[in-house]
Parts: sequence; C-alpha cells; structure tokens
Amino acid sequence: MDLGLEGRVAVVGGASKGIGRATVLRLAEEGVRVAYCGRSLDSLREVEKEVSTFGGTCLPVECDLGQRSGADSFVKEAVDAFGGVDIMVFTPSIHLSREFMDLTDDEWEETFNITFHAGARLARAVLPHMQAQRWGRIVFVGAGSIYKQTVGIGIDHTDVHPDFTTAKAALTNLGKFLSKSFGPDQIFVNTLHPGFVLSAERRAAWAEPGSDASKGPQDAFIEMASSYGYIPALGRPGTPEGFANVIAFLCSEANEYMTGIDAAIDGGGLDVG
Repeated sequence: MDLGLEGRVAVVGGASKGIGRATVLRLAEEGVRVAYCGRSLDSLREVEKEVSTFGGTCLPVECDLGQRSGADSFVKEAVDAFGGVDIMVFTPSIHLSREFMDLTDDEWEETFNITFHAGARLARAVLPHMQAQRWGRIVFVGAGSIYKQTVGIGIDHTDVHPDFTTAKAALTNLGKFLSKSFGPDQIFVNTLHPGFVLSAERRAAWAEPGSDASKGPQDAFIEMASSYGYIPALGRPGTPEGFANVIAFLCSEANEYMTGIDAAIDGGGLDVG
C-alpha cells in the first residue's frame, strides 16, 4: 500500500528509544523527512545512523520538551530545516511508581509536565503550520493502563502509577478535543494506547541466566502479564515496530476519514475500541 507520505515532514517527540525510535524509522522508510528530539544527543545519533542505512532524511534535535520553550524551539528547527510540519507524534512520559498518598505536589507536576503539558505545547507549536496548509496528522501515545485501573500490580505487586495514568487520561481527552476543534482544518488527531509493547532490550533481558525470564521468554511474559491483570488474546507481547506501523497509517494519506479515535493496540487484552 502506498501511504502517500513521500516528502512530508514529521516531528516526533521522545524518539531515542522504544515506540518513538521505531516511529522515526518507519516514517523515514516511507520517505518522510523526520525531525525528532530527546535529551540525549548520543542516543539520537544512533537513530540517525539507522536512518542513514536506507537513505532516509532525518534531523536529530537535542531538546527537553519539559522546558516551556522546548516545543517551540524544536518545531522552529524542523521548519527551518524542512520548510514546514505535516505530522506530529508525541511519545514522552514518566511515572514515579508511588502510592497516591505518597505523591507530592511537585511529583504530580513533574509527571504532568512531561506526560501531558509537553504534548499540549508541542501540538500548540505545530497546529498553525497545519492550519495554514489545511492538512495535518497528530498522534498521541497514551497508555493501556487508563482502561485497566489496578492497584499493586506487577510481579512484586509494587507497581502503581496514579500520576502517569491520570496524565495519560488527560492527554487522551486533549486528543478528542483537538480532533473536533481542528477537524474543519482537515487536521486529524488520534490517540493510541499500547498494551504490552516490549522492546528488543526487554526481550533480550528475559533470556539472561538468573533473570525473571530464565524459565523462558514466553512463560516469563505470561507471568508478567498475569500480574498486571490481563493476558492479550494473542498470548504474546507486541513490538515498537508493529505499533509504529499503525502510527504510520494514521499519519498517511491512506487514512482519509479516521480522526478522534482512542484505541488500544494491545493484542486483544483490553475491552476497549
């Protein structure tokens, strides 16, 4: 399928690893000129090397989207280099694994600043460019945990993150609002929620002797998934690359009518759309 992305310009926030990194590579493979940012230039350069292997075009930008000026400066660099912005993908988040009663106001603000406010600022920076051309695609990466509220999850029953889940729910609501507000400008805004999307590094760690996966990657995954309260119908984790394929479609010309969605990419584990 021709996604019609050749020559488009994308900005990807949070792209040094995981879904962000995979998204940069997937879009660049489609001929998109991709500006992407993170706080570690060394990590961003590694992504640049991968893009260069297939002749893609990219611009690594060392930038902290947690700073109020970060989004504007990042988008300015992208526009200066490539002449505009057509696509925005936002992935950054943090969570502090604290019980609700233990989270301080400063910790709530830290999580919301990276997970929600940075996404809102980045959208605010790209939307005028998209409005001017009456074409745009925005994808927020949410979290499957907004649909599966559990307390004391994980194998050791200590993984709780009310700050993260609440901030991702706010980001999801923002996506709905933007899809309606900017739909008349032909700007599509969607939010995708990963279930168990696991990196190659995480999978490799399971194979290490003495790890919690020394019993075997599949058994380790089932144990881990069970501890979080659900097992995907497919019985296996997803990959950042597979998730990036869905992002690429939503950002493409092939997607001509899908906006305002709020969907889980979870292997059939969560009872949502």
